[in-house]
Order: sequence, then structure tokens, then C-alpha cells
Amino acid sequence: MPTSTTADHGDQNGPRTQTTSPATQGDTQSLTSESEQTNEDVHGAPTAIRATLKDKPQRLLDPRLPNLPPKPNAPPPAARVSMESTLKTVPTRIEAQIKEESDCSSQGDASPAMLEVQKERVVEDLGNEFTCKYDFQRSLYSSLVTKQCIDEFIQSSDLYSKKGMNWVTINPFALDHPVTDASELVERVYTTIAAIMEQLGDCDGSRKLVKAGNSKLRHEEKYLPQGAGYSSPSLVIEAHGASFELPEHSKDDRSASTVGFTNVTTCIEVVLEDEYDAEEELEKHTVYARQMFIQQPNRQFARTFSITEERIHFFHSDRSGIHHGYIANYHHTPEPFIRLVIGLCSLDEEALGLDSSVQWTLDDTGRKASGSLTIRDDETEVTKTYDLASVRPVFKQYCLANRGTICWAVWDTETKEEYIVKDCWREEGAPAEFENLQRARNINGVVQMVSHEGNRRQTKDFGVSRYFSPKDRKKSSMKISVAQNLILSRVVMERYGRDIRYFESEKQLLCAIRDAIAGHRDLYLEGDTVHCDIDWTNILLGKPGAPPGKRGILIDLDCAKPIPAIAPQAQAVGHCMFFSLSLTRNAIADNDKACPKHDYLDDIEAGFYVTTALMHHRDGPLKPQEPYPEIMRQWWELKDYDMCDKNFEFKKKFLLSNRPVDPTKDISPYWSKASRHLLKRFFTFARKIARAKSKIRDCSDREVAERRLNNLLSEAKVLEHYNLVLHLFDSAIMELEKSEADTSLSMAKKRKRKMQDSTEGPQPDNPGRRNRRRR
Repeated sequence: MPTSTTADHGDQNGPRTQTTSPATQGDTQSLTSESEQTNEDVHGAPTAIRATLKDKPQRLLDPRLPNLPPKPNAPPPAARVSMESTLKTVPTRIEAQIKEESDCSSQGDASPAMLEVQKERVVEDLGNEFTCKYDFQRSLYSSLVTKQCIDEFIQSSDLYSKKGMNWVTINPFALDHPVTDASELVERVYTTIAAIMEQLGDCDGSRKLVKAGNSKLRHEEKYLPQGAGYSSPSLVIEAHGASFELPEHSKDDRSASTVGFTNVTTCIEVVLEDEYDAEEELEKHTVYARQMFIQQPNRQFARTFSITEERIHFFHSDRSGIHHGYIANYHHTPEPFIRLVIGLCSLDEEALGLDSSVQWTLDDTGRKASGSLTIRDDETEVTKTYDLASVRPVFKQYCLANRGTICWAVWDTETKEEYIVKDCWREEGAPAEFENLQRARNINGVVQMVSHEGNRRQTKDFGVSRYFSPKDRKKSSMKISVAQNLILSRVVMERYGRDIRYFESEKQLLCAIRDAIAGHRDLYLEGDTVHCDIDWTNILLGKPGAPPGKRGILIDLDCAKPIPAIAPQAQAVGHCMFFSLSLTRNAIADNDKACPKHDYLDDIEAGFYVTTALMHHRDGPLKPQEPYPEIMRQWWELKDYDMCDKNFEFKKKFLLSNRPVDPTKDISPYWSKASRHLLKRFFTFARKIARAKSKIRDCSDREVAERRLNNLLSEAKVLEHYNLVLHLFDSAIMELEKSEADTSLSMAKKRKRKMQDSTEGPQPDNPGRRNRRRR
């Protein structure tokens, strides 16, 4: 069974699970929502967990996006939700974190309390630690500086003694003046690295070594305000260029610095050899790498290191995890150390680990003002460059080791259309989302792909660690942990509305869910594919004025599977909160053979949970129900993957109790009789299917069980099931439309009667005529 991970870490949809209330998380924004939005969850799980390549990416939007002028003919921005109203719903634990980090921030440097907060955030990432291949340093940045240049530097420089085979500026072998103070060692290392950069770096003023021990490199964290949390590495290399910008500071931040995680190429820790703590340093560098990925959204890998008087501890971080290696004695063999410094101050952004296909221009304040994104379509082989509709991603993950989903809103200056670009890493051998999107082409109710680039980069090509192919991994009997090779793909998709939690009317919500279910049916029947990840953030409202069939759109097909490729497994894929009863049971099983395959009925049941959750959650558009229903509080507490056993018992009690419950008991008065009737009938259907599947699973005769399951999933039953569920929604929608029409007619009659009343009764005399008679 896979380890639980949070949506913070990643499909994205980071740190440990942030225990947020549904009210907080619910008022979030979809993948395709406007980029000028608040600090809210976007296009991802509530914080429900996905058990695939870590988990579902949590879609989070930067609250500090500028109010950019709209593009010509661009769609109008979606309704904004104020930062103030968002923070009012921040849950208790997050409020405590804000206070804790604020208290830590008032101190002079990275205090032990601050470090403890940071460790908590990277605990999941630390589970993905690997060892670099033993000779990684031989080829590290070998193309950036020749051996001849290094030899000439060593011969001519006063920094290094070839006779003594040591760096004179650091000189750990000098018994008359050994390094005993950490601050002194920082000065010596600073002098050495600065000289290497100056003489060999060719930095052209765009790279600068900075002592950051007394600075506060501010963190960016989900749900937390700007400036909550910081790090203070010993040294950093400050950078200027197309992928870097000055850090943003609040107006009352007196400790504002020109250096932050937005504009560094690396972080360097200087530590005395006798004081080096391997675990602590690993945690620090994981924090540094995570913040570099968060605040430099086009980063594909990050490299940092710790240096003592005797050795260098090297850390390479990418979406597969953090890779640790040693340069055992950089005194006797100075070449790797020199190449490492040259590589980390390089002007080549690709060598630094940045994706140069996403570029920005800066304004006069040193902040990103505009940008572009380039893709080469695999099918047409045409390279196209889009303008960024916002310089910030509309979604990014607040974690390190995962699928690293980043979503950008882009503007096509030729077609005057806005699209969403999604970058995502997948395991080698795993199906790619673009393959599922190809099967979904021309299917209403499912996201449509415009172009794709399936293999942009692979982690195995970064050259620091060993990787096994999926086939070799299965054959290997090695006990050591070897990272999986991940492949980066990019897809361009049509842009739709916000997710269904942003419904503006009862009818709009029912129409959206209805059309998404119809799209799910057609994807299953025409595309031979099961979506496998139904969640209230994976259903978007259609474009403004969308016709029936396109009023709701299924997105996020990265977990979708062709029907023949689905196999029984003792785990579940998707968002735990919306797992079907059968899938929840799979997640706690320990035998693949006893687990039924994920099928379309599991997704329909997930659709029932989505409908149920929204009707319990909302008391109208963007209005959480107060007081919050107890059933939702219980459900929310069981959202994590490691709570699947209790989640199963909860859903079993709700859906399979001997005496059927009333699913409308705790919903708010906002919901009409039509919606209540729909929910009751949908409950009856989901209960019937869950009971049938449960009986089949518990049947001791495997042949009988298989025959019953095949009958339940037969082609005739498929149409029957979908038609029934769609009929429930169609009936409710028709009833709402009739009610709307009756209401409109009634109001029209009232207006007509009021107008008639104003013209009846005694009329005032005509003053003009009376005057004439008097004359």
C-alpha cells in the first residue's frame, strides 16, 4: 500500500498535510480560473490525498499577483475573493503556525523553533533520499570549464598550494592557526569561492556571492501570509536574469533584503567538521531546495552544498527526491570543487536547472512584469510561443518530490484565445496524460487538448544518480534505494471556468455535474477510458454561455486509464475523500487478487459523494453552511490515505446501513425541493450499486462472483446506469427551470398589475381646463 502523501506534495496538486477545514479549502480556484486571484487552493483536491506518484497536486495561487491590464479581447476576470475573507477561514492549526512562524521571524536568525517548523514541512520529501553515484563529481559541470583552465588557475592563484595540496585560504592543516570558529570559516570559504567566481566564472556582473547568515530569505507557504518563515544559509549566489526577480517584501518588513529564494542559484552551508550533523544538514538543504522550487517555478533541479574544512557534502534535488553525495577531499582534488562553483554561478540557466522555455522580463523594481512560454508540438512539429497571461502560475505545488505539476495561463496573440499549459512529471513506463487527452478528443464534457510535448526532460539525464528502468527495477535484488526516472511532459489545453465549488446558481451546479457525468460516459464508451479521479475540483464550469453538454468539464486525466490496462490492486488512485466504498476497501486490503478493478461505477459513486459534499458544504454560492454539519466534519477528518480504514467504516455506515439514512438531513435550506429529491434518488442508486458490489466481493465462490460482476458491468448495464443517473439530473434541472419560469411569470403578472393599478381610480382635474372655464 502506498504511503500517504498530501496534496501539498503533489496529482496538485510539500510539507506535511495541512489540516484545513472544508470551508477554508472549499473557496478555492480551479485550474482554469483567472490568474489574478487570492491565496487559495486551485484545481486540486480539497486536501484530499491521491496515492499516485506521491499524490494529487494541490493547486495553489499566489495571492500577490499583480492586477495586470487585460489582454485585448481577453475574457473578463473571474470574481475575486478577498484575502481578508480567505484568512478568516484559516483553520486553528494554521493560525497557530502563523503565530509560531511570526514569533520565530522576530528573532535575529534561523532559530531552533523556526528549524523545527521547516522540518515538519519537508518530512515527506525526506522520505525520498537517495545516494549519488560514487563518481558523480567527475562529470559534474565538465562542459563548462576545461581542465586546462582549471590547471592554469591552480598554478597562478595564491588561493591554492599545489605543493601542500590544500586551499591556503581555508588551510585546515595549519597547526599554528586552525579554524575553530564557524564565522571565521565562513569568511575563509567566502574568500575562496568569490575568487573562483571572479577569475573563472565569467559572471558578467549577473552573479554575486552573498553572506546570508544574518539575512532572512523569506519562505512562501500555502495558507500562510507573506513573510511567515525564513531561512538563513551561510552563503548564497545572488542572480540576475530572465528567471530571477527581487524578493517581494511587505511594507512593514524592516529586515527586507535584496536577496531571497526568488533570485539565488544555490545555497551554501559552512559548518565546522566537528559540528557537522548529517541529518540536520539534509533537512536544511531539503528546505532550501523546496523553497527554490516554490519561488522559482521554472526550476527543474536545484543543487546546494555544505562545506567543512575537509569535505563537501553535495545535494541535488529534483522531482524524484533529494540526492546526496560527497566530494571527500576537495584539498587534494580541487577540480570538482572549482567546477561545482563555476556551475552554480553559470549564466546558462539550463545548467542551473531552470527551464529556459519559460522566460520573463522585469520591471523597474526588479519584479517580473511579463513573460512567454514556448512549446514544440509533437504532432505538428511546430514550435509556438505564447504570452503569459500572468507572470505567476495559476497552480503550483508546495513541495519537492512529486509530479511537480505547474500550470500556466497563456495568451495566443494570433487566435486571441487563452489556454492552460500544464507541466507535469511522470514515472518512466507510466501512461502520460496527453495519451488520455488524445482519446478524449471531440468528446463533450471532457477537457480538450490543443498540443503537447511528451518528453521534455528526464531526471536520469541530470547525471548525478543511478536509475533503473521499470523492467530492471523489478528484476533487481539490490537492497539499496534507487530513484525512479521521471519524464516531464507539457500539454496545452482549452481554458474553461472555475471549479464547481464556484457555482453561481443551483441550476448551474446541477448542469455542470450532469454534463461532466455525460462526458465521463462518452469517455468510457468512445474513448475506452475510465477517468479514475472524480473530485469536486476536477469538474469545471463550462465557458460562459456554454451549450448543453459543455456546461461542466472533466479535467485532470493524468490518472485516467484505458479499460484493458486497469488491473486489480490493493491500493486506490484518486482523492481519498471521494473514493468509492469498493476503492476505499481496496486501499486497506493486503491482497491484489481479492481487489476488484477500478470501474466506471466507482467514479459514478465518487460523483455522488461530490454532489453530497457540495450540498452539505454550501448554503448558496460561495457561502459555507453555518454551523458546519457534523457529518462533513467527520468526513473531512478522514481525508488522508492513512485514514482509509476509518474512511471505509464511515462510508459503510452512511451508504450500507440496514436502515437507509436521509442524505438531505443536514443540508441547508438553500437547496430546493428538486435538488433534495435528486440527492435522495442518487443516494438510492449509489446504495444499490455499493450493496451489489459488496455482496459480489464477499461471495466465497469466485466463479459466481466473477459472473455477477461481469453482469453488473455489461454493456447493457452501462447504458442503463448512466441513463438513470443522467435522468435524475435532467429531471431536477427541468423542475428548476419550471420553477424559474413560474417565478418569472408570477413576477411579470405582479408588475403588470402594479402598472394597471397606477392608471385606475379617480384622476386629478386638468388645471388647464378648469382655468379656461373660470375665464
